[in-house]
Formats: sequence, structure tokens, C-alpha cells
Amino acid sequence: MLNQMKEPIDDSNTVGKIIQKHYPLIKRTQQPQLKSTLDGRTDKSKALQNSCIEVAYHRMVTIVKTLYLKPEETYFERSYKREESQNFLVMHQLMTSDCYLSLECDFDYDLQVEYAFDNCPFETQIENLLASMLVGRPAKPQEFLPSFKFYYSRMLKIHDSRFVHTLKMR
Repeated sequence: MLNQMKEPIDDSNTVGKIIQKHYPLIKRTQQPQLKSTLDGRTDKSKALQNSCIEVAYHRMVTIVKTLYLKPEETYFERSYKREESQNFLVMHQLMTSDCYLSLECDFDYDLQVEYAFDNCPFETQIENLLASMLVGRPAKPQEFLPSFKFYYSRMLKIHDSRFVHTLKMR
């Protein structure tokens, strides 16, 4: 009697077919179409802008290290770009006794630069560099609690010594 009550299964409405119909997989031979992000940019324009920000950031780090670091000054520098063990949002950090620069990626895959100063004699020059190099997406000021000095000394203590450097004079 149970066999008589069973209705035939409609294969066109199985979960797998419904998912495949509404969310088709792109075959490897097809070129993926550029998707528009929430702010109207395409993936390609976002990638281009991120690339420009990354290049400008690393250029700025080089300028800070070559022009503004004092001889024998200890600083922390680490690239997290290819690491999976640390904070997945941070791509690079540079911290001196009076200057902090960080390149981060937010949840929308937008790169942004964060910075902080503590009585830095070159604060104005570095802020001008930030403003001129990062036109499309301004850098964000960062505040360290309880203090910049505390955070700096903690960075030097907790991180591996291979990321702590001293500026040598040639």
C-alpha cells in the first residue's frame, strides 16, 4: 500500500539542479566577467587602484627609511603579504620610535594606509607625502592606547628579532 502512495520524483527540481540553475559555475575556458562592486567600480579598476596604493605605500616606506630615520635607530618592519599565521588584514607595517605606517586590506578588498606619529620631527613632511601619494583613498590616522611609546616597545618585544632592525651608517 505504501508503494502505491509514492509519487514519482521530479529530477528537474533537485537541490543540485536548482543551485546549478541559479548559480552556474564558470568553465575554465570562459573569461570571467567583471563584476561591479557596491561603489560602482569593477574588479579591474579596484585591482588597479589597490596596485597604485601599494606601490605608493612602499615608495613612502623607502622615503621614510632613507630620509627620516636617525643613524642607529631601531625600527620594526614586517611584510605579512604572503603569511597566513598573523593578522590577515595587515599586509605591511613599519614602526619607528616616532612614526607608524601600515598597509591594510579591508573586508571589501580595498587597500588603505594607516599612520600615527609621536612627536615626530618630520610629521608634516610625511603627512604631505601621504596626501600627495594617496589621492584616491586618503590615509587614516591611528591612535595607540595607552600610548605610542608603549605600543612601540611592545612591538619590539613580542615580534621575532628578524623583523627588528637598526639603521646602519655606511
